[in-house]
Amino acid sequence: MTHALLTGSPAIDAGNPAAPGSGGNACEATDQRGISRPQGASCDMGAYEVADPTAFDCSYVTEIPQTECEALVALYKSTDGDNWVDNTDWLMTYMPCSWYGVTCAAGSVTMLDMSGYWVGNNLSGTIPSEIGNLTGLTTLDLAHNKLNGSIPAEIGNLTALTRLDLLHNNLSGSIPVEIGNLTALTSLDLEFNRLSGPIPTVLGDLNELRYLNLGANQLSGAIPPEICNLTALETLLLWADGLSGPIPSEIGNLTALKTLYLYGNGLTGSIPTTTGQLTNLRYLLLHYNRLSGNIPPEIGNLTALQSLYLDHNQLSGNVPSEIGNLSALLTLRLDSNLLIGELPSGMTALTRLNRFAFDNTDLCVPATSKMHTWLGGITTLYSTGLICGEEPGRLGGLVTLSTSVPVSGVRVDLYRSVMDSPYWQPISTTDTIADGTFQFGNLGQGIGIDYRVRFVDPKFDFATQYYNAKPTIKTATAITITPGVPREGINAILTLPQPPMVSVETETGSVAYSPDGVAQITMPAPHLSNITVTRTVTCTAGTPTTVTLKLSTGLQYPMANVSDALYRAIIQTADLNNATISIAAACGVITTETIVGYITLYDPSGLITDTDTGKPVRGATVTLYQVPGWLPKTGPEDTRLTTCESNLSKPVGTPWSQPAPTNLGVIVNPEITIMAPKVPYQQTTADGYYGWNVPRGCWYVTVEADGYKPLVSPVVGIPPAVTDLNLMLTPTVRFKIYLPLVLRN
Repeated sequence: MTHALLTGSPAIDAGNPAAPGSGGNACEATDQRGISRPQGASCDMGAYEVADPTAFDCSYVTEIPQTECEALVALYKSTDGDNWVDNTDWLMTYMPCSWYGVTCAAGSVTMLDMSGYWVGNNLSGTIPSEIGNLTGLTTLDLAHNKLNGSIPAEIGNLTALTRLDLLHNNLSGSIPVEIGNLTALTSLDLEFNRLSGPIPTVLGDLNELRYLNLGANQLSGAIPPEICNLTALETLLLWADGLSGPIPSEIGNLTALKTLYLYGNGLTGSIPTTTGQLTNLRYLLLHYNRLSGNIPPEIGNLTALQSLYLDHNQLSGNVPSEIGNLSALLTLRLDSNLLIGELPSGMTALTRLNRFAFDNTDLCVPATSKMHTWLGGITTLYSTGLICGEEPGRLGGLVTLSTSVPVSGVRVDLYRSVMDSPYWQPISTTDTIADGTFQFGNLGQGIGIDYRVRFVDPKFDFATQYYNAKPTIKTATAITITPGVPREGINAILTLPQPPMVSVETETGSVAYSPDGVAQITMPAPHLSNITVTRTVTCTAGTPTTVTLKLSTGLQYPMANVSDALYRAIIQTADLNNATISIAAACGVITTETIVGYITLYDPSGLITDTDTGKPVRGATVTLYQVPGWLPKTGPEDTRLTTCESNLSKPVGTPWSQPAPTNLGVIVNPEITIMAPKVPYQQTTADGYYGWNVPRGCWYVTVEADGYKPLVSPVVGIPPAVTDLNLMLTPTVRFKIYLPLVLRN
């Protein structure tokens, strides 16, 4: 096809298609820019090559309307088109229909696909409002990129759209109500963004919609009943969105539904009985909400169901016998609920079931050979270990000081093994009472089930330990349970953390620790200094009348008696560096004052996020370790193996490498590495942050969180004064297995 060069066009001349020596069938080798020219019949396409892309002028385009051309140019410029992975021909020819990702028909752009086949095309920036000029679009796919800002309201002008994919970006703001104008849509995917606000009720007007995915956003409010008007809908994904309120009873109207994901929200109320009308449903995921009441018997009508996730709710009562009708079921999760009673005998009809979890409930297994044979054939089973009619097991113990004085208020955490996995589930927690004792009840037994116990002093005056004075859950002594036989003697003797937690530097610069006391650092919030100092103070005669902690800044703190001769003070100040710390004790009429030394503190802190979603991980346990005998690097040129990494050894703003490097002259493994000191662990805030004030040295952290693989960080040097150790957690395979694939028509 030959295109005429427009009069006045800044396009480059195609040149002579019968170049000298070509035999009349080839173009000149290069165009006027020196760029290789296509040969053969296509050579005359050079008539549309742009001489200066920075001055691209849509008035010279004839393939599509000028407004559509301008919309494409606006997209290129607002999303850093020069740095796209593939920007072939964009602003290089006056033929937009040949540009990468653009498809045309009948003189209009009908498809714009910048998803890069699910790996993205590196679009960064905002979606321009001019996108609304592409009124002929049937498909708009900008998924898997780095787009930010809001979804422009003008997108509602694209009334011919049948598919809109904006998933896996960083879009924020509300979902524009103008999307309700897109009545031809069959697929709408906004998953993995930062969209906020309520779900617009106008989405209920999209009568052709078959696929709706708003998962992994920051939405709020209830699920609007209007969503249930979408009777053609086959897939509804509203997972991890921050939604609240009940599941609307109108959900039963979605009779074409095959996949329903509502998990990871704050939904309340009961499971509607109308759910039983969704007879085409294959995947029903309602876990990690606050649903209550009974499991409705009507759920037994869902005979096509393959995956049913009801775990981590507040469901109560018995498991309905009708659940035995779900003959296609492959996965059933009832764990972490308030369910009671026997497993229905009819469940033995679920012959295809290969994954079943009912742990952390009060459900028991009927003592029949048929039930036991059936459970034994399930590939992955998480059981309570409770046998109906047998008295459940119990365990308890005593927590004391080394002087045998009982300690109340110590938190005791109970963990249970997870099959043959290296992970342990936290299943219960309690506090020691006035006499130092604690008790756990309703414990089951079973093949491969054992328990592990952790002791935590909430004030962090004493070191955290696991049963039998072990430092980690892996090394803790396993506890087995016999039904009806109380397991006592799970005792712990609390000890002061050793060595002390604060670096006390003498005037000569050497590190000295008080042999008779400990200074401990806690952080109630990131970058807020809060130091607890405990020290043994004695008088030659009698007990000190007053003990005061003094700083060279002029601040003084009265020290409270914790136990015999052990005194405690909390320092709360923003500036502690290079402060002299001393202890003054009044012994009768004589006051003695001892300079402990100088406090020099540094701040390792960071942010823990999810590798898949990029969202902060709340409540992750972050433990800080120091590698002894090392010093921070002096700079990038410092290659000594006896030094650790530091902020000086990596580009500013770049993430730390994961997992921990192995070329630093040490095996970074909490199980076998000699470590000191170990400060109180942190639990990440709602924003995913953690942090400490610590002395200089080489440090690393371990991170653990339910549903994620444990992580060991790189070893980092401190100083610099502030070390941002930002890390990402990877969801466990176990969790990923629980999520069935969603197939789109």
